[in-house]
Amino acid sequence: MAEECSVKNLRASLAVEQDVARELFCPLCFSFSTDPKTVNCPAAHMFCSDCISSVHDNRGPCPCCRQPFTELRDVPLVMKNMIANVKWHCTNKQKGCSFTGTHADLQQHIQQKCSKQEVPCDFTACTDTMMRSKLPAHQKKCPRCPAECEHCKDKVPFVESSDHLKTCPSFPVDCPKSCGIQTTRKQLEGHLKDECPEAKTSCPIPKCGKSLKRKEMDAHLNDTDPAISAKHLKLMLKEMDAAKQRDAQEKEKLSVAVARGDELYAELSAVKGEQEQIAAEKARLTAENTQKNEEIRKLNANGRHRHGTALQSPSFNFQNSEFKLYLYPNGSESAPPNYASVYLYKYNSTYTGEPSVTFRLLGLRNGEWTEVRSETLNLDFATVGFGSKKGCRCFCRPHELTSEASRSSEGSLRLEVCLRSSQRSVFLVGGAGQRY
Repeated sequence: MAEECSVKNLRASLAVEQDVARELFCPLCFSFSTDPKTVNCPAAHMFCSDCISSVHDNRGPCPCCRQPFTELRDVPLVMKNMIANVKWHCTNKQKGCSFTGTHADLQQHIQQKCSKQEVPCDFTACTDTMMRSKLPAHQKKCPRCPAECEHCKDKVPFVESSDHLKTCPSFPVDCPKSCGIQTTRKQLEGHLKDECPEAKTSCPIPKCGKSLKRKEMDAHLNDTDPAISAKHLKLMLKEMDAAKQRDAQEKEKLSVAVARGDELYAELSAVKGEQEQIAAEKARLTAENTQKNEEIRKLNANGRHRHGTALQSPSFNFQNSEFKLYLYPNGSESAPPNYASVYLYKYNSTYTGEPSVTFRLLGLRNGEWTEVRSETLNLDFATVGFGSKKGCRCFCRPHELTSEASRSSEGSLRLEVCLRSSQRSVFLVGGAGQRY
């Protein structure tokens, strides 16, 4: 296989038409490049990609004209065709190769065909190199040439064949007990353990203790000597008793395990029953909670913060006329959404004044009532009759009431109204502190 450097960095001396090739060489490394780049200097000089990339990365000027450049560009198609069609001698020309061709042809020639190209031996662990023309002759006598083992059929380097035969699992070996059987190295252990008539084996009767050659064991087991027969019978009966005891012990263990399994099953059933009770109780509580939430929702819907629902003060007199102060926390029926309303209701049909009315909202802070919000209006009561109201529809937002109540001591708010007539008489009414 050809080395890649054989077809890179070609010198002008290898070009068939050297004058043409020199025009296409990199002026920095003086080598031919199949992937040149031009720079955007005034003269558009051309370089090989490796050389000019490092200059570009370091933001240097054009190496030829010293003018600045900012881009690397592919060469025009015409130039690419000229580069591709340049003819070259083989890099092994001095060794006698007469090949000429384009760069692409040269690369294929070097890698696959050139008889003068130095190539390595293909065999594993062989480090020899030689001309391609001499490779076949070398491989015939190469000590690393793979040879097939006649026993296991594995490929083994020729030089290692002798060592391989010493460990080859399929190599034939004679039984070391001289029984006359030939087997493979891999099967020898099994032969000695189970088959070899010359190998010693123990009497199969437990605790007999006799060890004989396998070929003698049948005679031992069938011995008619009363003493030996009685011994074997006694040992077999003893083994049978031991087997019965082991069987009884195993049955007892199994019985204990089954009983324990029944206990665990009963415990599991009890746990499952408790889980079912817990699940049923959870479902009951969930349903009860849902019902309570619905009841709370209905109570809230019908409660004092429903739209149009009011808090009222005791009646008071102003200029011999009776009035009451009303607060609608969620707005009166005529108020825009999300506004709290305050009104004065007139309970005397003869009052026709137009007082200046100030509504003041106060919160209890550190034992003192502090103004939070106020609104002053001129209310014309001549236009309304008995039981009618005048006031502020959009006094504040409902959330302002709850927010101020949460900041006030004991959650209390106070609503005051101050009336001033055109005759300068002043009347102040303050509702008692109310929790809100």
